[in-house]
Order: sequence, then C-alpha cells, then structure tokens
Amino acid sequence: MAVLQCPVLLRDWLDEQDQPTRKELQGRIESQLLLGETVRVDAQVDGWAKVVALSQPSHKDASGYPGWVRSAQLATPAVETGVRVVVTARAVDVLSAPDGEVLIPDVSFATVLPEVHRASGWVHVNLPGNGRGCLPEAKVATYRQSGPLPTGDDFVAIARQFIGVGFLPGGIHGLGFDCSGLIHMLYRRFGHAFPRDAEDAFEFGQDIQIDDLQPGDIVYFTRPHATKPYHCGINTGPLTILHTTYSDGRCVDGGLIDQRRGYLVNGRRFLSPVDRP
Repeated sequence: MAVLQCPVLLRDWLDEQDQPTRKELQGRIESQLLLGETVRVDAQVDGWAKVVALSQPSHKDASGYPGWVRSAQLATPAVETGVRVVVTARAVDVLSAPDGEVLIPDVSFATVLPEVHRASGWVHVNLPGNGRGCLPEAKVATYRQSGPLPTGDDFVAIARQFIGVGFLPGGIHGLGFDCSGLIHMLYRRFGHAFPRDAEDAFEFGQDIQIDDLQPGDIVYFTRPHATKPYHCGINTGPLTILHTTYSDGRCVDGGLIDQRRGYLVNGRRFLSPVDRP
C-alpha cells in the first residue's frame, strides 16, 4: 500500500480513493506525522511502533498525540544547524540537488527542516536519517518557534490556498486533512503547537460570541446536548466559513447550511503566542 511505503506515496494513495472509501477511514486514522516531526517511541511490535507525536497537543496523552506507525517510517532526527525553514506551499518535492531527482515527493505545508545553506534559488536542508536534499526557495520561509501570527485577513488568505483539497479523516497534510487538521497545520506553519482535535482546541484562546466574529477567528459547532464540539472551521465573513467536511468532500469557503448554522456555538480568537487555558 502506497501509504505504508517509505517514503509515503501519499498522492497515489489519495488518487485511488473515492468518497465512500474516505468515509471508511473515519476512526481508523488517528492523525498524520509530517516529515521530520519528533515522536516518542513507547513500543515496537511486529514492524509497528507505538508513538506519541510531541507537537500535536491532545488530551489523549500529556505529551502529545498517540498512535501507531510503521517502524520503517521512523529515522534519526535531522541534524540541526541553528536555522530552520518551513514549507509554505501545499506540497513540494525534496530533490537530491537543484533540478535533481525526487528524493521525497509531496512534502507537506508546515513541514520544518534544518537549513544548511541557500544558493541560486534553492535551499539545501538536512533530512531525517542523516540525509540531505533541496527545496525551491520560493516554497519555504524561515521558521520561527512561537513566531508572530498573521492578521486575521492574512490568516484567511493563507487558508484559502487549500480550497478544493479533499477531506481526509485524521489528515494534517496539504494534500488532505480533516477540519481540525487544517487549523492545526496552519498554526504549526507559524511555530505554534496547536491542539490536534477540535475538542481540545475549544479550550484555548479568547471566547468570541457569534455576532463579534472577525475573519480568522476559529468557529466551533456542537450538536444538541453535547458538551464538546464535533466540528470547527475558520470564519471568513458573516456566517461564512472556510472548512472541510465529509459531506462536502473537500475544503470549501461559503455560507452555512441551516442545520449547521444551528450547531454554531461560538468562536475562539488566538493571539501570539497561542493562548492556553
């Protein structure tokens, strides 16, 4: 299976799926790991590793998001250089050299790698497992841990590059994500370890009433008699939301259907650094 290979052939795997197939993945994929993401390995059994994703805050584990990955997909951390870059395109290939062969296809938005040097429009980076590769300079930015967040309007503009990307349960990749995965990914790009799931993120930030929502605020939806949200999105205008759902099958920016409008409970506003409860 393409998604279990190393490197993962994510685009090929996604292209094989239709909507019913995606629905069957609900509850089976916990989350994803981006290239170079640090994990704690708690156990290894029959070629699988039980890990905790340390940069994905969750109530499921005090250290991060727990789950299982193929042991073959783990490697030693990339050698640090004191400077890092973050991918700003939806996805980009890591090449062996400027205009060289593809080493790792479709590296996601918000992936962070140590920078070695820059030359002629290319950034040379260290890779996990003592490797080295190249990225187009136009598709990365200097990474800053807990860096400044963009304005609400700029946050919306960045999010809009993902309109049309398919819904993927548990996804946090520029080629496929779920509702909270998109928001987690956007904050990660700016150096913030934002909660992975909507129910955890609901506890963060400043509470904003529906009538006071501004572009860039995160909105939450809760079903009747529930205490935790089941869905979230990004406010882009009066009752206009950028979000991704199974029913839409992709990331959309538009008005709310009547049923979902009735489930909209409030918004949260996050400043820099991301406000914690």
